Amino acid sequence: MDSIIKQTGTETCPVCGGLITVWTVAGRTVRTQCETCLQKAQAEQAARESADRAEKRKQREDDAATEAGQLKIGIPRQYHPWTLADFPDVALQVQRFYSGQVPLLTLTGTNGTGKTSILYALMRQYYIDGVRVKMLAAPLLLKELQALSGESVRQEKDLIDELAAFEGALFLDDVGAEKTTPFTIADLTMIVSERDRDGRLTAVSTNLSILELGRRIDPRLADRLNGGLVVQMKGKSYRRPK
Repeated sequence: MDSIIKQTGTETCPVCGGLITVWTVAGRTVRTQCETCLQKAQAEQAARESADRAEKRKQREDDAATEAGQLKIGIPRQYHPWTLADFPDVALQVQRFYSGQVPLLTLTGTNGTGKTSILYALMRQYYIDGVRVKMLAAPLLLKELQALSGESVRQEKDLIDELAAFEGALFLDDVGAEKTTPFTIADLTMIVSERDRDGRLTAVSTNLSILELGRRIDPRLADRLNGGLVVQMKGKSYRRPK
């Protein structure tokens, strides 16, 4: 039996002079695109996509450089001036998280040492890079989860699943400052654990040390955070106009 698909010859490409392969497919003649023209078309498409990405990045950079743009991203005015360069003592460590080497970052330290400022600096840079970002105050998140636990278990689970699966960088500020119940802290631990397991970018700030988190809040959460990158903030207070 004759093959259904058979190469029958070649022709000269009228565009570039290269070769076009001619096939017979189920009795019909089919001509493939010239390899030279195909490579040229692919290169042109790649160049257009690269230019489009560069244009969009430039627009995001312009947005992030303005007060209105930063407010649109979700960065409060008092955090607009700060960048990672303002924290040279920890910049190299935090860079490991920003570059994706480690998907889970925890900033520990006392009030005013720059933890939240670093979170917002990372948030701005990820936005410029085209990464989706979401900043949540942990006390407000746990308050919402606690309210849902008494009203709608389904909605509580949906919120947990939504945050655990969020495709982007999730920032949880001020973990440990809130009053917790065993149920809400279990929710928070689940969110952080699932994101870490799946390699999704998650950054946490807390006034407590990892040891204190384990004693006061939840040893499972402390253990999970300790398995990521932990950066201790020290020194002067950054709560001042820049």
